[in-house]
Amino acid sequence: MRTIAIDVENLKVRSVWFNAEKVYFDFQDGRTMGAPLVWFPRLQNATEAQR
Repeated sequence: MRTIAIDVENLKVRSVWFNAEKVYFDFQDGRTMGAPLVWFPRLQNATEAQR
């Protein structure tokens, strides 16, 4: 597994979107990251309008 150094002080999210299983983040530097909604119970249980 590779480890990537991330400059968190300059990390900027351009957009966020959801599907039924994951939340996705588009970063200003062009990267996209997805994470399972089970990691975020409040988001997982929210309605589509609340997200």
